[in-house]
Amino acid sequence: TADLLRAQSERGPVVLVLDDLHWADQSSIDLLEVLLPSAADRTILFLHVFRPGFASTSGRVLELVRAHHGERQLDLALHPLDARATRRLIANLFRDGEVPHETRRLIEEKAQGNPFYVEEVVRALLDAEAVELHEGRFRATERIHAFVVPGTIQEVVTARLDRLDTEKRRILRYGTGEEVATR
Repeated sequence: TADLLRAQSERGPVVLVLDDLHWADQSSIDLLEVLLPSAADRTILFLHVFRPGFASTSGRVLELVRAHHGERQLDLALHPLDARATRRLIANLFRDGEVPHETRRLIEEKAQGNPFYVEEVVRALLDAEAVELHEGRFRATERIHAFVVPGTIQEVVTARLDRLDTEKRRILRYGTGEEVATR
């Protein structure tokens, strides 16, 4: 794998994006530790996206990078949106449409500056048909009154998964029927 990466970098710059590195399994972390030295003398950029506080995965990689590649390493910490930026995001996502102030306020309050949460709640509102697109702008439907704004991102995602049909939920849980049969 390291040879393949080095060969590819001879053809041109390579960017490897590792998203949610904090959730990586041990074998992926071990592989990454083998690949990282390839960047020392090649045009390879490793972009690690992770949440802090995961010592055995992303924390381990970060320590390794700082120790061996510190002069070429850059940290970019993303902080939660402030209240004004969160309100602006909500307004943009709703396209300045007619969505009740109370719904907007609840989303802003529960988001705690997390833009992913805001986007997922807007998707959940659409999925629940509590808002609809009308002439290029969103507007609330009667279902908005029954919609409960989830308290956490986990609740938002779980609710979206619960709305999937049985077959799609089964695939998410176990993979395709072939994979299930070989277990």
